[in-house]
Amino acid sequence: MTVLKPRVHWVSPLPHAQTDIAHYTRRILPELAAETDLVLWTDANHWDRELHDFAPVRRLDPDRVMPRDFALAGRPDGKPGQGPEAVFVNIGNAWPFHAGYLRMVQRIPAVIVLHDMAIQEMCHDAMDRDLLPRGLYETLMARWHGQKGRDAVHATWKGR
Repeated sequence: MTVLKPRVHWVSPLPHAQTDIAHYTRRILPELAAETDLVLWTDANHWDRELHDFAPVRRLDPDRVMPRDFALAGRPDGKPGQGPEAVFVNIGNAWPFHAGYLRMVQRIPAVIVLHDMAIQEMCHDAMDRDLLPRGLYETLMARWHGQKGRDAVHATWKGR
């Protein structure tokens, strides 16, 4: 009897990225690869080639990737797999590494691994650099925190 390992799509900054989340991924990679049918995903242009010893690495555009892209990744026959699949997205507090993933998870069903409970600064820095739409941020703050969340957004934008 063949036991299917769950297919895991691990979206994260990868080494050589200068963020602890990339180093965290490297630390858990041997065990994660042993227990799953793993595919690593990143929006970076470069990564440590040693990672290919553990799993295939795919580059994604966080604003264009679709759920189907994950389902078909690495399938030789071009058909979705038969076993369970999950997309894990690692989000931390540094806008250069995570703003795109934050936009992506608004469209892609995923398990979010939140590495920092205080990501407001990352959101604000990403908005200042036009990497996170202010309207999206306001909508989410209102959705999860009601009028107080919306008021906090407006107060922050006014420097209070």
